[in-house]
Order: sequence, then C-alpha cells, then structure tokens
Amino acid sequence: VFVFEIEGVRIIHLGDTGVITQSDILAAMKDADVVFLNLKQDSSHSLKDQLAQLLELQVRTIIPMHNSYEGHARYYGSGTINEFLQQVPSDLAVVRPGAILRITPGMPEQVVILDPEANNGQ
Repeated sequence: VFVFEIEGVRIIHLGDTGVITQSDILAAMKDADVVFLNLKQDSSHSLKDQLAQLLELQVRTIIPMHNSYEGHARYYGSGTINEFLQQVPSDLAVVRPGAILRITPGMPEQVVILDPEANNGQ
C-alpha cells in the first residue's frame, strides 16, 4: 500500500492487496481523496468486500485498476469493469472514460473508470 499526500490531496495505491485489516493502514485510508483499487480477485477478497470497505472508510474517488475489459480476456484473473460496476451502489456517481479528472482536496464521492484508449493517444 502506498500513501501519497501532495498539496492537501491524499492518494492511496492499494497495489495487489485485497481487504485491509491493519489499523494503521485503515487510518491512513480514511477520507482519502483518491484510492486506486486492484480488481484482481482471490478466494478471500471479493470485489464486493473491497468496495464495501472503501465506502465505509468514506474514500471519495475510487479508480479501479488491474482490471479486465472483457470477460473472455482476463488480466491475470482480475474482475472486469462491468463486474465491478455491478457492485457499485446506484447512488454513487460513475465517471466514464473520456472525462477529465481533476484531483483536488475533498473530491466528490465517485468511481472513475479509466480507459487507455479513451483519448485516442492525445
């Protein structure tokens, strides 16, 4: 887990972790502005559990990573974006590819989907 704090913005990169249990890491994650969430699943950490933990910690912007875009071409066992989005509560905003993401303190509660082809290489 990597925690970056730059100009009042706290960004958390969860690496290849699943549900976090260490209290010091949970404290650092509380109210984070951005969390990069690994969608690679294992037998003990479902996407639903990971998302529930982040929502409980009141993180503002969740960006899924290490994900697959299609079910038949899985990235090392990772969940697909659609599988992840099925777990997202309907009242949580989902920002689709192509939008500009401005990282600021106190960002809105949202899920941001990144797509490497959204800007056509621009």
